[in-house]
Amino acid sequence: MHYFSERERGPNPRVIGDLTENAWIAVMAAVYTRINNGSFGNAFPQRCPDDRGVCGTNAELFEYAFRGQFPNIRWPFQALPCPSTHDALDLVEFCYRHAARPQRLDYHEYYGHYHLLFDVEGGRAEFREEVNAVFSQNGLAFDLEENGQIVRLAPIVLRHALGVALFTNR
Repeated sequence: MHYFSERERGPNPRVIGDLTENAWIAVMAAVYTRINNGSFGNAFPQRCPDDRGVCGTNAELFEYAFRGQFPNIRWPFQALPCPSTHDALDLVEFCYRHAARPQRLDYHEYYGHYHLLFDVEGGRAEFREEVNAVFSQNGLAFDLEENGQIVRLAPIVLRHALGVALFTNR
């Protein structure tokens, strides 16, 4: 997705090497959205009380896994203080590994929920696209790759030089 400003002026230069407060808030929103819409239900399943399948994300299981992996990030998330760049980017990789697109099956009228199936690749792609948009909009020099790892982008001048360089083995 490209906003008007990107179409008119081109993308923001991605040169900032530390997570900004605004980017952290957007990452928090992406994670909370996925907790609430069931996207982490494949890894942290909320089971239907009638044992008819998964009906969402078990937020408590997610919290336990989160706390065990990220002792330096407060739960529930807080906008300030912003965690370290390394901790926040580790969290993004963790969430990528556990993301999946929930697909509704049958509606359970008694409990008022849908039973879900999960498209792992689709959910990861959506999460990756959203996170990379946050990085781009905030000028962050990071990219979440298809393998789920975040890489630091080289400065534009260096990227261009490396892209056209010929390497020989002497």
